[in-house]
Amino acid sequence: MKGRGFVANASMLTSSALVASALSGGLGLVTARIMGPGLFGTWQAMRLVQQYSGYANMGAPWSMQRDITAALAHDDPRSAQRALDVVFTLTLVATLVFEAVLILLSAVTGWPFPLGWATLLGTFLVVFQTYSLGLMILNAHYRFGLSGAVDVLTSLVNVAATIGLVLVFGLTGLLIAQTLWCLVGIGLIMGMGGVRPRLVVDWTLATHYVRSGLLFTINGFLYLCTRSVDRILILAVLGTTALGWYGLAIFAAGYVELAAQALGRAMYPHMVGEFEADGDHEVMRPYVTQVNLALGLLVPCATGLAALVLPPLVTAILPRYVPGIMAAQILMLSAPFVVVRYTASYYFVATATIERTFKVQMVATVVAAGACAAALAAGMGTGGAALGMALANLVSAVGFLSLALDSFGVTRVRVTAFAGRVLLPSFYVGGSVAVLEAMPVNWVGGVGVGSVLGQSACLLVLCSPLLVAGWRVAAPFLFHSRSTWATA
Repeated sequence: MKGRGFVANASMLTSSALVASALSGGLGLVTARIMGPGLFGTWQAMRLVQQYSGYANMGAPWSMQRDITAALAHDDPRSAQRALDVVFTLTLVATLVFEAVLILLSAVTGWPFPLGWATLLGTFLVVFQTYSLGLMILNAHYRFGLSGAVDVLTSLVNVAATIGLVLVFGLTGLLIAQTLWCLVGIGLIMGMGGVRPRLVVDWTLATHYVRSGLLFTINGFLYLCTRSVDRILILAVLGTTALGWYGLAIFAAGYVELAAQALGRAMYPHMVGEFEADGDHEVMRPYVTQVNLALGLLVPCATGLAALVLPPLVTAILPRYVPGIMAAQILMLSAPFVVVRYTASYYFVATATIERTFKVQMVATVVAAGACAAALAAGMGTGGAALGMALANLVSAVGFLSLALDSFGVTRVRVTAFAGRVLLPSFYVGGSVAVLEAMPVNWVGGVGVGSVLGQSACLLVLCSPLLVAGWRVAAPFLFHSRSTWATA
């Protein structure tokens, strides 16, 4: 593993993702407050459509990124450009078809949205998919600094455009703002990054990427089914206002996942490059063991603190969203499971063995659907749906870790022990948060902000063993000392 290069790239992308997340976080709070739970719930339904639209290109960009990374490793920029052109054309056409179907449905039936909103949403989908493809190209070229800068700059544009337009036009203004920041991002990628996609029709190569991307499509679609079944059921059973409350939970937990996605984007080109170089699965081991153990120890500390701070913050800033606090805390505390699953999945993507995970993902989807449906039927509301998702996230994390470690010949006993080291800290932190919140409000630090500060200080003390252990795991990796990398 090229530790220094990977750490530098991961640091750039993760740092920029955190900055962009902070900007988007503040913006999301303002937007939710202005629109209210009802319209915010409608926006969450639109986000579902956006996420599913990403599979209209049938996974071709993923196989393209792999081929571009391999082509550049063999000093073949012409093949890399050809791959970009063909997949850009395929993605543009596929997303336009998706947009046309969405607009036609809305025009004829009025579902899923009024025609005006559907048209604006469809336009946003086209520019967003183009922007996302551009970021993938930058990462495939190892231009992580520029990718991170574009992420931050577009977030700044999003803040300015959204606040101004939502105040005047509501949800319509939000949709216009989303299109604007994507257009700015595309301009930055083309201007600063020199990315110049062209419309090229090559049915042979396009078919190759669709076939190669089929496994990525199935993988991503199964993952999205698992991650979205709670929102679909809440929308169907409880309506858009409840989905707006739950949107707060998705919104809060999503920032932890954004950092994991940034880390994954930095990991992927390194993993592909190293695996392409010698085809040895052992070079992948530190990405599965070292990275996930460090994350399993450190991430719960951050999510625990966030779960403590959330209730007074929501009560003060978003009082209409108080019914969503419990769900948000549950999803935050289970977010480390999602992080572990996400980072472990890149091993299978990099080694082109993603089909091995399909059974685990189908089981996780069934668990999520069954648990969420049962919780809603029992009248447990959005908090019950969040518990169902937490269980599904745990199943997914255990399954992915087990499969990845099995690839290195690790025994089941050692797999179980390693999974415990990675995942049990989340239960420890979750239990600590529950105990601290169950204490009388004035048991330490007084009331209001003081109580939150006191609880946070106590949690930091309780988490200090995890922080120390996490640093010991991460330090050898950061300083590129192979001899002390974590093993399973």
